Amino acid sequence: VGGSLGGSLAAPSALSVAPAELLRREAERQASVSKLRGKAFERSLQLHEEKEMAISAQLAEIKARLTEEQATHAEALAAANDEIARLRKDAADAAAAADLARIA
Repeated sequence: VGGSLGGSLAAPSALSVAPAELLRREAERQASVSKLRGKAFERSLQLHEEKEMAISAQLAEIKARLTEEQATHAEALAAANDEIARLRKDAADAAAAADLARIA
């Protein structure tokens, strides 16, 4: 009974593995960790670039909208200035007409 119990509990120990094998496994583990870190860095860089591109696209859209709004406001301002100039001219003409009517 003791022998079968001991056999089922016994696991391969590090002592039963040759030191060269342990070194090889550790080197593989470190290479795997290094590879995973590299992939994580690449993915992080990719996500950063994607986010940067999305922000740039949003900024370009906002800039285009603002430029369009500025153009619209510039047109409205020009129209308002034209209307003011016309009203001033009409007022000056009316004042001149009133002066002529007083003289005549």
